Amino acid sequence: MRRSAITSLNLVDIDFDRRILSTVEKGGSVQPYPISKQGMAAISDYLEQERARDQEKWQAHALFLSPAANPHGDGRLNPRVINTVWNQVRDFAGVDKDKTPHSARHGMGVFIMEKTGNVAAVQRQLGHKNASFSLQYSRITNDELKQILDER
Repeated sequence: MRRSAITSLNLVDIDFDRRILSTVEKGGSVQPYPISKQGMAAISDYLEQERARDQEKWQAHALFLSPAANPHGDGRLNPRVINTVWNQVRDFAGVDKDKTPHSARHGMGVFIMEKTGNVAAVQRQLGHKNASFSLQYSRITNDELKQILDER
């Protein structure tokens, strides 16, 4: 998901039974995102262990609440806080500093394409309105093509 989509999520946007988060994307369209079992477990853990504490401060309907008390905010997590949390986790995990939330999104597109070879699957998961944006994940290098041909 894009950071802006994550910040717009509300509690009512979670369908635990179907494992789907529905969010408003660029242009105002609603995009359902299938979520892995591990992802839904992480959201459940967040709701049970962390969100209640922040809910006392904010009384907000947002799914993800900001841990910081901003007197001018509405309690929603914002892209800047996402970047801060990302950088902390990235550094703790020893991940390269050039990796960003957007590179993780790109990595998901690459992963889906490698697993399925299906541009439509990438398009659906990344919320691309136009399949031409998803085609970038199907690029193949000359060396990769030669290897495939040699294996035939």
